[in-house]
Amino acid sequence: MGCTHFIFLKEVIQKVVGLDIPLIDGNLGTAKHLKNILSKKNLFIEDNIQETKVNIYNSSEKDEIIELSKKLLDRIG
Repeated sequence: MGCTHFIFLKEVIQKVVGLDIPLIDGNLGTAKHLKNILSKKNLFIEDNIQETKVNIYNSSEKDEIIELSKKLLDRIG
């Protein structure tokens, strides 16, 4: 899956393409790469993971889009 947003549609995509087609999810690799970059810059503090904060920025100023983003993050978190 080539987009970070596809994680939200993974089950639907799998139903459409069938179980014979494996889906390759690149999100884990992206997260590991980000961790490596942050670690090299001394910005990754593993002990502090539970206290992190997520700021959501969107090119749309519509409140419903921001709320949808929060719901999607809650779903995978």
